[in-house]
Amino acid sequence: MAGRPRRQRRPVPDEPQILHAGRRLFRPIEDQLRALRAAPAHGNRELFYDQVVVAHLIAFFNSSVESLRRIEDVFESPAVRRRLHLPRVPKSTLSDAQRVLDPEWLRPIIAQLKRQVPTLRHDPRLEGLVKELIAVDGSFFAVAPRVLWALYNQPNAPDAQPQKGCLRIDLHFDILRGVPEQAAVSGGRLAEQDALVAHLQPGKFYVVDRALQGYQHLAQIVAAESDFVVRLREGADVFDIATERPLALSDRQAGLTRDVQVTIPSFRGRPLRQVPLRMVEFRYADRSGEVHAARLLTNRLDLPAETVALLYRYRWQIELFFRWLKCLVGWKHFFSESQNGVTLQTYIALIATLLLAIEVGAQPSVYDYAMAGHVVSGLIPLDEAKLILERRRRERQRAQQRAALRRAQKNQA
Repeated sequence: MAGRPRRQRRPVPDEPQILHAGRRLFRPIEDQLRALRAAPAHGNRELFYDQVVVAHLIAFFNSSVESLRRIEDVFESPAVRRRLHLPRVPKSTLSDAQRVLDPEWLRPIIAQLKRQVPTLRHDPRLEGLVKELIAVDGSFFAVAPRVLWALYNQPNAPDAQPQKGCLRIDLHFDILRGVPEQAAVSGGRLAEQDALVAHLQPGKFYVVDRALQGYQHLAQIVAAESDFVVRLREGADVFDIATERPLALSDRQAGLTRDVQVTIPSFRGRPLRQVPLRMVEFRYADRSGEVHAARLLTNRLDLPAETVALLYRYRWQIELFFRWLKCLVGWKHFFSESQNGVTLQTYIALIATLLLAIEVGAQPSVYDYAMAGHVVSGLIPLDEAKLILERRRRERQRAQQRAALRRAQKNQA
């Protein structure tokens, strides 16, 4: 009895057709995707690195595609495979690829895309900064407790054993462009200061919050030929006052109460003993109207005090980005349980965000994300989508101007 004939495998195209319908959004990385075809791959050569990236981009711009099975289902359609020029994407093959493909191949793509993003409108007082303004922060993402490398012991938990599956993504965020520039994935047990130091670069101006206050780490920022502004924790070391600096009228109007040059007398501050430091105090009101005090420490003595406080206020942009990613885009589910796979998916999410920022020429919004999903699905051509988004953006700007005018009139009354 003759056995079943073996199914003929369809040949994999040699070159991705980046400009095909639905994939024009990926046009800025056309050459990089072609280069990924030569990247070392796992044993199954039917699925190449560039195809894994495109499959992840399709999933990013379609919030309903939140598992490997759903990615596989998308590419079961011959029409989709023809339109996107991809083969079938079996979930087992994609799972293996995520585990072994090196995410570091994607870092140059992220850097190249970030350079194409235009600078956003910002306060003119920041024009004098020579170094790139980078906010650094981390955010936790829940994963299954069986993901051993991400086990995290909750603070103050009665049980000393790790009991919570939680990974952290430490992000470096270009404030003036409104986009991320790099990310590091770790379990929740790695200190945020250590994650920062591991990715320090020269020529940056790092703006960080209280969780990253560590004098040894701050000294390493200076040693890397970069600068910092950090908010001090409550009850931080008492500083020795070297010089009281006078406050200008504009400083007081901005809520500043003190500007002093300081030294750190404690043993913990020894790494910064040779670095001239400055502490700026200011007050601010929260949404409920309650007034709070904050202290900032920086190694920049040349900037006006109000500019130092302004730099810290701009740090809020990274918090808004995490909100956009986790709440508005709904990017919470990981397709892999390996650290390599999670890092790969994280880098591709950054690439998707940068592609969107390049196309819209602004910091992406939830409307931009929704329209990009229609473009990738082939429902709306990219050129028409950009016209619609531009019209919506003008409408929102007019609405914001009217709201600002009403607030000003109300304050004058």
